[in-house]
Amino acid sequence: IAANDAAASIITASKPVTLQFSGHSFFHRNSVSSTATIHFDAASNALVIAEGGTVKSRPDPGRGERIGPCVYTGMSTVLSASRNLAGSLTTQRDERGVQYYTFSVPCDPRGTVVSWAMHDERGTALRAARDILRHHKPWLAAKTAEMNRQLNEEIPWLRCPDEKFVDIYYYLWALHMMYYIDVGR
Repeated sequence: IAANDAAASIITASKPVTLQFSGHSFFHRNSVSSTATIHFDAASNALVIAEGGTVKSRPDPGRGERIGPCVYTGMSTVLSASRNLAGSLTTQRDERGVQYYTFSVPCDPRGTVVSWAMHDERGTALRAARDILRHHKPWLAAKTAEMNRQLNEEIPWLRCPDEKFVDIYYYLWALHMMYYIDVGR
């Protein structure tokens, strides 16, 4: 996950294979409807999902169920890859309005990078998904360096005769770091 909040998977294969990805717009057990739309942006080689819909909730304990907008309404989800999606991309909309997609990309020793980004602004999500594809190597190196710095400089070293306690100690630090927010200070 890069500093621009985009996520990337860098995948390599010792021999040529085809990777297939399938998914859908946001819809879960409490969803009522979906107004999501799906679009392939050929110039960016990116699948863009404009999320939307309604969901059941019970915001006030002891009160009835209410239907309101999905938390992601108006947001854009973008998927892209370092290899062309256009030739294999299929999309479909079901009776609830959920948008489904499937695409395949080749992978070999050169590798394939697949990216995901989400943002309130379509253009920002699109840029983030494309930027991580272009800069994945230096951004991964920077992320690795920063994580190594944190692990080596900010987490007190612990050694104990019972390895179980060492594992617990570092597991708790890992939990802490997963919820850590960089506030810039």
